[in-house]
Amino acid sequence: MSDYFRLGCVQGRARAGEGLYTGPYFTSPSPINVTVHENTIAYLPCTVRQLGDKSVSWVRQRDADIVAVGRYTFVRDDRLTIHYTEDTHTWTLVIKFVQGRDAGTYECQVSTEPKMSLLVHLKVIVPQVEVSGAADKYIRRGSTAKLQCTVSSTVQLPDYIFWYHSEDR
Repeated sequence: MSDYFRLGCVQGRARAGEGLYTGPYFTSPSPINVTVHENTIAYLPCTVRQLGDKSVSWVRQRDADIVAVGRYTFVRDDRLTIHYTEDTHTWTLVIKFVQGRDAGTYECQVSTEPKMSLLVHLKVIVPQVEVSGAADKYIRRGSTAKLQCTVSSTVQLPDYIFWYHSEDR
């Protein structure tokens, strides 16, 4: 047999995303932790490379509800939507006006056999604001008053704080 017909074999390990199609894979570590303030928007990302003909689903673990398959949501809650970003291959579960009941674990699943999943933990924080001292303050007209405002239980301190007196800012 001549060298022309000989087939060669190159050994090596293929890494995800290189060479031949090796199937879908997640680019993020699992689990992902997301922390947001109540009444804001939560973005739960799931980046899947080499999806091929497989689909991406979101499942809420608390009640095992299938939240979405592909770009379609299956829950009767208009606050939940799916946003797909083609250039990054990211399927983001978006939750508007986040409530405490939204906290918990969400599972991004890929329809492989066996199933692949990426866990995303959502923590919802309610910021606490306290004005120090007694509830009622009596100050003589023309005197100086000192008030202290303490903000805690927050993801990020606010850029500004508004003070109100008799509904006037």
